[in-house]
Amino acid sequence: GGTKNLAAYDAYTRALEQLAINTFASNIQAESLMKQALTLDPHYVEAILGLVNTWLNMFRTGQITGAEFQARSAPILDRVEAIDPGNAWLLMFRGEIAQQRGEDEVALQLLRRAVATAPGVARLHTILADVYTQQENSDAAIPEMDLALALDPLDANVIRYRASKLRWDNRLDEAKEAVLRAVERDPKNSSNYWELSENERARGDLVAAVVWGIKGHQLDPSDPESSADVAQILDEIGETAAADVWIAQSLHEVPGNLLAESVGIAADYSRGDRVSVAARALRVVPRRGEEHHDFWLRAVVFGCLAADETGSAAAMRAALADAGAVPRDLSAEGFDAWVGPAASLKVRLRKLVALRRCLYTSAPAEAPRREQLRAILARVEGADWEQRVEWRPLAAELRNDREAMIAAFTPPTQTSVTDLPQRKGSARLLGIADDPRVVTHFAEQRAQIGGMRAALPQALAKEHLSLLPPKG
Repeated sequence: GGTKNLAAYDAYTRALEQLAINTFASNIQAESLMKQALTLDPHYVEAILGLVNTWLNMFRTGQITGAEFQARSAPILDRVEAIDPGNAWLLMFRGEIAQQRGEDEVALQLLRRAVATAPGVARLHTILADVYTQQENSDAAIPEMDLALALDPLDANVIRYRASKLRWDNRLDEAKEAVLRAVERDPKNSSNYWELSENERARGDLVAAVVWGIKGHQLDPSDPESSADVAQILDEIGETAAADVWIAQSLHEVPGNLLAESVGIAADYSRGDRVSVAARALRVVPRRGEEHHDFWLRAVVFGCLAADETGSAAAMRAALADAGAVPRDLSAEGFDAWVGPAASLKVRLRKLVALRRCLYTSAPAEAPRREQLRAILARVEGADWEQRVEWRPLAAELRNDREAMIAAFTPPTQTSVTDLPQRKGSARLLGIADDPRVVTHFAEQRAQIGGMRAALPQALAKEHLSLLPPKG
C-alpha cells in the first residue's frame, strides 16, 4: 500500500472510503484522515496525492475555489515531483491545474501522458474526459469515458461521469439511463441525484428535476450548492417563495457562496428587478476565479441583460475586461492578446461566445462590434463557419438577421422551458421580443411551466417530500 506503517495505511483507506461518498461532510473527513496518514508517515506518496485528490473533490463540490485548490496543491505536488517525477497522478493534477489556468494545450499534454503512464486507471480517463468537455470536445470526451467504464464498470462515480458527458452532448435519454444505473449502484451518493436532477431539467421536466434535487439534498443537507440547485429549479417552475427559502438555506450553510448569489440574481431578473440584477452582477464579476459549473457565467449573463436595459452596459463590459473575461476590444489583435500564448484559440473563442450577451445588441451603433466578432469566428472556425448547424443562430445575431433570429427562438419542435427569463431577455436585447411569433412561443412555454407547477405538489407528496428544506 505504499507505506510500512499499518496505521497510516488504515487512515488512508478510510479516507478513500469517505472520498467515494463525496459529500461536503465526507470530504472534510477524508481531508482529516489523509492528514492523519501523513502525520504517521510523511513520505507516504499515495496519501500525499490522496490529499490533493481530496482538495480536487472539494473544489468540484464547491467547498473551495480553484485558486484555493491550486494554492494548497502546489507545495504538495512539488514534494511528490521530488520523489516520483513520472507519477501518473502527479501528471494528472498538474494537468488539472493547467486547465484551470487556461493553459489548454499544456493540460492536454500532461493528461495524455498521465493516461499513457497508467492506462488501466479509470479515474485518469475520467479527468481527461472532463478536460475535453471543458474544451467542448465531446467527440473526444465520450470515448475516454467509455474506456473508463470498461476498466471499472461497477463504479457508480464512473457511470455518473459518463452520464454527465452524454448530457453535455445532448444525448439525454442515454444519460438518464446511465445515471439511473449509478443510483442503483450507489443510492446514498448525493451526486447521482444531482446529475439526475440536471438531466431532467435539460429534458424540460422541472417537476422531476425538483424531486431528484430534494432527494439529493436529503443525502447531503450541509451542501449549500444542493440547496441553491433546488432553488434555481423552483424559481423556474414559479415557486418563488419556496425558492427564496432554499436560497436563504444555502446562504446559511455558506454565506456568500457563488451559486446562491447566481440563483438570487436570476430570481431577481425573472421578477423584473433589473436595477438590483445589474448591481449584484457587477459585484460578482471580480469573483470569476470562483467559477464552478458555470454559476459565475449565468450570473454575469443575467447582469449583462439587465445592464443593457438599465443603460449600464458600458460599465459591465469594462468590469468584464478588468476581470480578464472578455478582450478590451474585439479586434483581431485584441482577441489574440486576450487569448495569450498558452490557451487554445477555439477554447477561448467559445468562452467569449458564451458571454455574447455582454458584447453587443441589435442597435445600429453596435454593428462594428458584431462584424469584429464575425471576423474572429471566420479566422478561428474557418470561412464556412456560418453554414455549420451549431453556429447558425449566432450567425443570424451577428448579421442582425431578424427573420433568422426569430426562427432560432421559435423552432418547430418544443424547446426546453429552462432559463425562460434569460431567453426572453435575449430576445429583448436582440430586438425581436415584440414579434407575434416570439410572443406566442414564450406564452406557450409559460403555460407549460404553469402545468408543471400545478403537478408539483402531487409529485412531492408521492415521494413524501416537502417543498421547503427541513430548516425552512
